[in-house]
Amino acid sequence: LNVDNIGLKSLSGLENAPQLKLLHVVGNNFGGTFPEEVYSLTNLEVLYLSDNDIGGRLHSAMAVLTNLVYLQCYECGLDQSIPTWLGSLDSLEYLRLDQNSLHGTIPTEIEGLTKIQHIDLSDQISRGGTGLTGPLPRFANLLDLTELYLFKNNLSGDIPSDFLFGEYKTHELQVDLRQNKLTGTISSSLAQLSKLSIYLAGNMMTAAIPAQICTMSFARGYGCDGVMCPPGTFNELGRQTSKDNPCQPCDDLDSTQYYGSVQCGMNNEKEILKIFYSELNGPDWDDNDNWEDAGASACKYHGITCTAGTDYVESIVLESNNLVGTVPTEIFNLPNLREIKLKSNDITFNFEGIESAQKLVRLHLSDTGLTSIDGIGKAQSLKYLHLTSNILVNLPDDFFELSNLQDVYLNYNGIQGTLSTKIGKLTNLENLFVFHNRITGEIPTQVEYLTKLKTFAMAENYMSGTIPSELTSLSSLQIIALQREGGETAPGIGGPLEVKTAGEIGAGFTGSIPAFDQMPKLKELYLGANSLSGTIPRDFLNGIQDKSASIKVDLSQNILVGTVPEKLTAFDSLKLYLSDNKLKALPDAFCSKSSWMGGEVATNKCDAIMCPPGTYNEYGRQANDETPCEPCPFTYTAEFYGSIECIPSNTGDYSEREILRLFFQATGGNQWSDKSNWLKDGVSVCQWNGITCAYEEGGADDTVTRIQLPSNKLRGTVPPAIYQLPNLKTVDVSNNNVGFEFRGIEMARVLDALYLDRTRVSSLDGIGKASRLTTLHVQNNDFKGAPIPSELYDLGNLESLYLSDSNFGGTLSADIKKLDDLQEFYCHGNSLTGTLPPELGTLHNLKVLQLSENLFVGEIPREFDGMESLQSLFIDSYTRNSVGLSGPVPDFNQMEHLTEISLNANSLTGSIPDDFLINLKNKKSSVVIGLQDNQISGTLPQVLSRFSKLNIDVSGNMITKIDESLCALQGWQGGDVASFGCDAILCPAGTFNQYGRRSSNQFPCVPCEGAEQSPYMGSLICESEEKKKEKEILKLFYNVCGGKNWKNNDNWMSDDVDICHWFGISCKDGKTVDSILLGENNVVGTPPAKIFEMTNLKWLWLYSNPINFKFDGIGNAKRLTSLLLDQTGLSSLRGIGAASTIEDLDLRFNNLKGPLPPEISQMTNLKDFAVEGNRLTGALPSFDGMKRLERLRLGSNRFAGALQDFASNKRLKSIDVSGNIMSGPIPSTLLKGTDEDEEIYLDLSSNNFIGEVPGELARFEKMTIYLRDNLITGVNPALCENDEWNDGDVGEFNCDGILCPAGTFSENYGRQTTGGQLTQCVQCDKAKYFGASFCGVRSSAVTTRLGVAIGVVSASIVALAVTLI
Repeated sequence: LNVDNIGLKSLSGLENAPQLKLLHVVGNNFGGTFPEEVYSLTNLEVLYLSDNDIGGRLHSAMAVLTNLVYLQCYECGLDQSIPTWLGSLDSLEYLRLDQNSLHGTIPTEIEGLTKIQHIDLSDQISRGGTGLTGPLPRFANLLDLTELYLFKNNLSGDIPSDFLFGEYKTHELQVDLRQNKLTGTISSSLAQLSKLSIYLAGNMMTAAIPAQICTMSFARGYGCDGVMCPPGTFNELGRQTSKDNPCQPCDDLDSTQYYGSVQCGMNNEKEILKIFYSELNGPDWDDNDNWEDAGASACKYHGITCTAGTDYVESIVLESNNLVGTVPTEIFNLPNLREIKLKSNDITFNFEGIESAQKLVRLHLSDTGLTSIDGIGKAQSLKYLHLTSNILVNLPDDFFELSNLQDVYLNYNGIQGTLSTKIGKLTNLENLFVFHNRITGEIPTQVEYLTKLKTFAMAENYMSGTIPSELTSLSSLQIIALQREGGETAPGIGGPLEVKTAGEIGAGFTGSIPAFDQMPKLKELYLGANSLSGTIPRDFLNGIQDKSASIKVDLSQNILVGTVPEKLTAFDSLKLYLSDNKLKALPDAFCSKSSWMGGEVATNKCDAIMCPPGTYNEYGRQANDETPCEPCPFTYTAEFYGSIECIPSNTGDYSEREILRLFFQATGGNQWSDKSNWLKDGVSVCQWNGITCAYEEGGADDTVTRIQLPSNKLRGTVPPAIYQLPNLKTVDVSNNNVGFEFRGIEMARVLDALYLDRTRVSSLDGIGKASRLTTLHVQNNDFKGAPIPSELYDLGNLESLYLSDSNFGGTLSADIKKLDDLQEFYCHGNSLTGTLPPELGTLHNLKVLQLSENLFVGEIPREFDGMESLQSLFIDSYTRNSVGLSGPVPDFNQMEHLTEISLNANSLTGSIPDDFLINLKNKKSSVVIGLQDNQISGTLPQVLSRFSKLNIDVSGNMITKIDESLCALQGWQGGDVASFGCDAILCPAGTFNQYGRRSSNQFPCVPCEGAEQSPYMGSLICESEEKKKEKEILKLFYNVCGGKNWKNNDNWMSDDVDICHWFGISCKDGKTVDSILLGENNVVGTPPAKIFEMTNLKWLWLYSNPINFKFDGIGNAKRLTSLLLDQTGLSSLRGIGAASTIEDLDLRFNNLKGPLPPEISQMTNLKDFAVEGNRLTGALPSFDGMKRLERLRLGSNRFAGALQDFASNKRLKSIDVSGNIMSGPIPSTLLKGTDEDEEIYLDLSSNNFIGEVPGELARFEKMTIYLRDNLITGVNPALCENDEWNDGDVGEFNCDGILCPAGTFSENYGRQTTGGQLTQCVQCDKAKYFGASFCGVRSSAVTTRLGVAIGVVSASIVALAVTLI
């Protein structure tokens, strides 16, 4: 039967022709489905399936066709490994599967086809596949084989020495192995196959061709050139086949390294890059511009840079680009390769052959999952090595052979063992970063040979011993970081401290603290959280040459005693962190060092250095106006300077009655609602209201076990003295206006339940010591956006944890896995962000997980299947301005008890999986599924009929069909299906009601009116109704905001014109409004809050209009991403925090005054934030939560205080704080989280910044930096070597291209530049500081700013023009 090319869609009925032997169905239209009727044709001998879409697979059911002789399926769209069952077709003589996307290795079962004559598996790459991989099989026993085509795959390794050898073959045999990755040589034994023709061009073969092969007939008399062109030559076939196409020499003989080259020079490099692209899933890269353009130069490929003036690849930079797979070692054969940067990709990297990359100096493989660097020692030219955030466990010996290394970054791995004594061989090392690993032992004395070392950062490891003198004698060192030796993450230098755990006491470095008096360049010394003891040496830091420079020293949380040496007053700008030691004296002279501690000493005197005895706070010092040193609470004390906790004073002799009396007095007992029997003489405490006692064996009296006084009008603070009640198990003071302290809670050794809902608890500091707790309730409190404290996860006995509606922020930590006894976790209504930690899946006992109304994003982790006891899962997002969870609907197919799922108002996509809850034990029980208001599509599948009592809400999605069988399940939807059929599940397309389904006669599914009808079922509102509502909102906007007098109001208010065609309005797919663009249009008045109710509004641009804008209700605009209100007269930002979806916020040139409100920090999606040209004051708020921030424009205001380092804003690359009154030094850690390859823009001009411009900024190769008119006293010389800075001015003028030196000035610029016109640094004796832009005595930045303000109006016009462009 031959039915080729007739448009067949099915072979239905063909199963009734069981005697069929020949079937041709080439070029038909099976629509992605394999014609299963073929399985019945067991007598088939010839089957031609080519040029069909059969669903990408040849199924194992075909194995029954054991009579097949011919099987052809080229261009079938196959995307699978070669089926092993093919080996069972022992009659097969002809197999053609070329031009598909087969992958994986060639299975050994193929060699069982003893009758096979023809095999064609060629070209599995051209249709986007990775090709066949692995070694070339022997094909030794296929005695009848005459044709073998494996052209254009990715086969690798040597050709087997016994390739094609079984019995001696005398017949003709053609073998095509071109365009693979075969290496090595050709076995001379192949010459015994006298009629063999073998084609090998385009591989990676480097060994000479045996002479016996060169005389074979297929070489056509051209000798070895007839087999393959030799290295250094090429032609289009890779071999000579006639006198007219000889192997041509390449201009650069080194450019073709292999036999059989078909291209020269860069073309050969393009072949290597093609392999690179194919092996690393190139078609799915985030950016693959030009990689698939055969005519493009490789130098135009995204991420590829070539050596200037040549076509030779010099740099491969493809960071965070969705590369997946194994990096082919062929890239090491790129002769000019100097740089490989593949950070943040899911790749495997092998160092085999890296010695060929003789010019490679930079290797960046951070965050790639790298597990080993064995073989790296062969990369002898390496200078810069970045391997942060991987899974390395050791440093091999050959690592220490990299004698040219200058910078090494190995932070956040799992490197174990000691630091090798071979470290001394890295004599060119300048910066060594090995933070947060598992390194043990002592610092080897061989560090003395690292004489060029500037940074030695080994913090957060498990090192011990004393600090060797060999380290303290390295005169080039600027930074030493050895803090927190104990493996824990440092809380941040100068930040709040945590009380050491039992395991941390005595850990880390020990012995006395060195004087560090031989280190003239030292700027930063971090030794916190070790166990250094004794006194601080009298000559501590005395060797530092520049005592006017900014110096930072952290000695906190050691065991230092005595007094602090007064000689430290020689330093002008010192940050000295000494908290949590055992220091008993602080020189009075320190209290007058006004520039110390970032200027805090000027305000808070010695408290800014350490809290005095009897006081404490979490810093051990007054860090700012909001963190004063607090007196210890009643019955507690602090003996030393710098205390971070108070310890109980001696109340051991107090009776239980006396402790309860203290409790009564401290919580305003006389005003309690019920104080029955309290403090009455002769009445046992066990009869006092709210007190429960139990008999204690061996005791004279009953003992207090419970204090239960909920809703009793307690006030004040519960005194920690209650923890000394020896048998106290439960405390319940919920629903009282009372504070609660956890310090000393470890004394309550049997306490297992705390109920503190709706109290004044705002911190859980110390809770981690309540090790017996099984129940903790702290709902409806205000934790002010703080993260859930890490110590809470130390409560390993917790079974019930209630944290809902308590204003927790941050992310949910992976440490949640430590609560493995947890059964209930309620954390509803907080502001938790980020993705759901997969570690939740380790909570095997968890029954209820309530995380609704937070700000989670990302997919639901597959690991959730590990919560094998889970019964109820709630992660709704009804009330949050967040896209919510995304990704496919999980199948939950391992959950046996999960009968309640609520994932409403998220962004889940795809269809409901066929195996959804397939392993639920009791499918006859009531099952409730909430998936309303997502983006779920397709059909509600028939497989859901497995549930007999399902109540499912999938309204507000993109579902187009319900399987009809579901509409007959009378137990569904609480019995509503019995009454209303399919409508009880979803309203039909073109209808709606407020629930998206029918549940009663009162709420039928109502037909939509108008043309804008949704194609989806379950609509909650008609698009036509939505559009009517939008039209009314726009009319209101027009009337309220003076529409008649707008510059352009074309089509507005016209009932004959669709609102999508009103001037300034555009619509999503021509349906509902997604943008209002009315900038500079004479809009006036107050835009109504109703505009925020437009469901799909994304852009609201009202710049340059005299309006009175209010942010009330902006939280309703859940898709708003761009808001431009510059030059509108805006005077208040109240309510702006609700606009958490905004990415682009422009508030420039308005009337904003006072500090930026804290609610700005809630706008976690901001990318571009602009407020320049206002009158904002005060210190800058924290921008740490804005992880997506890229550009920050704060210039021409009155911001004061220190400049943040913005280390948490890893995408930030542009900062403008010019024209403010900010002060202090420029942080050495400024933008330390930003990738050094970014092009940076920094404008810090016209402020009061002091000190030297830090050399650490030199890591950025490209930067525009403006620093004029500050109080800067120097430029670190390292910066002056960055030739590309300031548009090349630094390369031209060295340091003068950054700032003119003191004693000179450059009008308007403060530096030498060729921009516009040549401006030079001119002599001026009055210019005291670097970067003067005029010759005169510098006034404060406030005065300087007045000149800046004059230009605001003209600048705003320019800015507006840019916006319009």
